[in-house]
Amino acid sequence: MFDSCINVKSINLKTFNIKIVVNMFGMFLSCMSLNQLDLSSFDFNNVKINCIFDGINSIKVILKKKYKNIFHNLYNKNIEIIYI
Repeated sequence: MFDSCINVKSINLKTFNIKIVVNMFGMFLSCMSLNQLDLSSFDFNNVKINCIFDGINSIKVILKKKYKNIFHNLYNKNIEIIYI
């Protein structure tokens, strides 16, 4: 959805409804200027997140604690996840 938005610095996703989404593959791929995302309003229960943050140099992501098991094995070590 936001793949290669290289100049985007922030995205307000508070009103996004992802209840019927099943795959977020590469959703923020190569969004190099993006430095923080608040995804705490998202429901990741049925969503595949493969490569969701690939190509991002450094980012802080805010998530609900209950999704820690889904995001614990992301390969991009430049991601700081803050669980609330």
